[in-house]
Amino acid sequence: MILLMGSTGSGKSYFVNKLKEDATIESDSLYSCTATCQVVRISIGRTNIAVVDCPGFNDTKRSDTEVLGEIAKVLSAQYLFSKKLRLRGILYLRDISKTRMEGSDIATLNLFSKLVGKKAFPHIVFVTTMWGKLDAAGKEVAYKREKELKESFWDEMIQEGSYMTKFQGSKASAEGIISQVVGDADPVILQIQHELIDKDLELAATAAGSILAPIVEEQLVESKSKLQRFRARLAGEKNSTIQRKVLSDIKKVEAERDQAQSDKDQLKEKFGSSVKEKIPEGKNWQETLRTICTVLGVGISVVSVFVPATSCNIM
Repeated sequence: MILLMGSTGSGKSYFVNKLKEDATIESDSLYSCTATCQVVRISIGRTNIAVVDCPGFNDTKRSDTEVLGEIAKVLSAQYLFSKKLRLRGILYLRDISKTRMEGSDIATLNLFSKLVGKKAFPHIVFVTTMWGKLDAAGKEVAYKREKELKESFWDEMIQEGSYMTKFQGSKASAEGIISQVVGDADPVILQIQHELIDKDLELAATAAGSILAPIVEEQLVESKSKLQRFRARLAGEKNSTIQRKVLSDIKKVEAERDQAQSDKDQLKEKFGSSVKEKIPEGKNWQETLRTICTVLGVGISVVSVFVPATSCNIM
């Protein structure tokens, strides 16, 4: 198994779609799901690989806690059945056309590094995307941006064994990157897998979850405080127009409070124990993968792609 991770909009789905080009569809159905993970099955020589497009952090429709929970479930299941479904590495995608690293990008990178853990850094590949959309002048700027990413933001992980490459937007480029990961890597165990399965921790007690827990608590306290103020204002307001506006504000803040409470509850979950109880082991890796996706509510589009053994240039 290889995971694709990164912020929303980094090009993960585009990467997966390139792997699917000219593929033979074995199943055209998408299992009923609550997540948006997509699994593509490919073959490199005699090696079968499940490429998983993970939901991105900093999403406008889902909280980071929800996204972390979805990823935690899949990683817990993979670790439990690692003899049949081994994790080879993680591709962390970044849109090279983005002009700068914003605060949300840095927060996502920090969350990602805590999720994988230092021991897994040699199995991480930073993949810059969207090169094909740039003209000559844009590429010149992008090369400087790439150097900045390497030296100022990804430097700590690169010093510990992570490396970089470019996704050129083609099927051959995607296949080459996958081939390199499979060729280089022994199976890897991520920090969050060790925490959830071996230590049976709540999500909030993991290194990644501990980043989100205080943020969620602050959101919950703030939303409750806002509700008190809005309700007090509504009680003393006589103007009907203003009343409607305050009621609208209350409804919005109630949704924020409910989301924060839901996130807090999810952070208290022990995903390792939950997955152990739900998922029976399959006879082979394909059956195990299908069972994981079905039970956890993860979307799966199974595609067979034969990829010959190739190489790619890694920075």
